[in-house]
Amino acid sequence: MTYKIEILPRARRELKEACDWYDDRWTGLGDRFMQEIERKLLEKEKTPERYAERRKGFRETKGKIFPFSIRAEIPRRNIPAETEIKQVVIIHAVQKLLNTSRLEASRYISKANEGQQLHSWYARLLSSSFPGKMMVMYVHEPSLMAIICKGKTIQGTYGNFRARLELLLRRNQFPATWIQKELSQADGYVVSRSNSRSLLAFMNQMVFELDYWCRMAESYEAIPIDELEDKMMGRMYRFGKRFHDYRTPLQYWQQEIGLAQ
Repeated sequence: MTYKIEILPRARRELKEACDWYDDRWTGLGDRFMQEIERKLLEKEKTPERYAERRKGFRETKGKIFPFSIRAEIPRRNIPAETEIKQVVIIHAVQKLLNTSRLEASRYISKANEGQQLHSWYARLLSSSFPGKMMVMYVHEPSLMAIICKGKTIQGTYGNFRARLELLLRRNQFPATWIQKELSQADGYVVSRSNSRSLLAFMNQMVFELDYWCRMAESYEAIPIDELEDKMMGRMYRFGKRFHDYRTPLQYWQQEIGLAQ
């Protein structure tokens, strides 16, 4: 299994300084130094797990001829290079959700497969108004379609997320072949940090409204999640400054894939 290695700018500067230092001592010695570095990097790309974990998430290897060490971080949800864009979705999670899920944001973000439309999702915790009971809200970028799952971690709700996504799509008459194609590309996920202020602002609007409806429920079990997801599917959002720059998530899909009105 091969991984991609990203050399940080500081490490590049240190490599150049070390190479120049060896060349000053002996012509060509800097080239030999770089050859050993490249050999070690190649080994680390192919089998990073073989090296000792010196610090949480970091693995270290040392040079045999030259006195150096290479430390590399392997994210928990790192994606192998040969499957980097296969059957995954990106979940941009807010920091609080990352903390409760005990996950670290990955530096290696896959691109959508050709034709994949349900690739990018934002996620945050949602209060249920019942003590100790939380929910995770997933919001699709850019349609703002929302999926709500009971729980407080990504890994604990992702299976339910896929199931609820399929139910929501079927309730709104999405084509069966389209649903199957999209779900087949959502077997796994990669966690990233949230990086869109506008998307987070839309989510804050949703939270304000959903909090009200959750408080109307008699118990945590009685929260009408199907109904809440349908409400969000038909909710108007403003995307511009003009009066008519409003649309619902359902209208987005009507325009995007020709969904029946």
